Amino acid sequence: MLKINLLPPSVKAARTKRLIMLAVTAGVAVFLTIPAGVWYLKFSRVASLKAEIKALDKEAEAGGYREIMVKVDALKVQEAALAKKLDVLDKLLVRQASWIKILEALSLSQSQSKDLWLQTFSSRPLTTAPDAGKTELTLTGVAFSIASVEDFVRSFQKADFLPELKQTPVVHSATDEGQALIQFTAVFKFKV
Repeated sequence: MLKINLLPPSVKAARTKRLIMLAVTAGVAVFLTIPAGVWYLKFSRVASLKAEIKALDKEAEAGGYREIMVKVDALKVQEAALAKKLDVLDKLLVRQASWIKILEALSLSQSQSKDLWLQTFSSRPLTTAPDAGKTELTLTGVAFSIASVEDFVRSFQKADFLPELKQTPVVHSATDEGQALIQFTAVFKFKV
């Protein structure tokens, strides 16, 4: 069978042009619907998750989970308080160990000095600017000679915590049961 096209060429070109336009329009429509579809799927997923969260919250409040959540919050507060207390205990243990070293150094220095006895000691924290954070240790005692006091001070200053003599020991003469004694007061400062 034989086909004869009797349409003028301008109509044929217009038809071809329309077909190309229709194909381009369909391609653009398909190209634009893909991102719109992806966006719609994500939006619907987010909406369904939000609805699920609301349902779980309502279930938690209605199901008695509210009490459990209050208990969990109370336990968190207790945990924070216990952490603070443990921190304080750790600091106190460190200070306790340092005071043991100080007392050992005092005992060693006293035993190395001949004829010297410590009577009292007191400490206080220093808060003024140059010595802030240091401790002042005041020692009083008696000895038979000034040389014993000097030996004690020198020996104590060689301790690990490096006490520095704040002032020259104050020395007074005294007698006890007819025996001539020297009373002294020495003040040291050091970092605990």
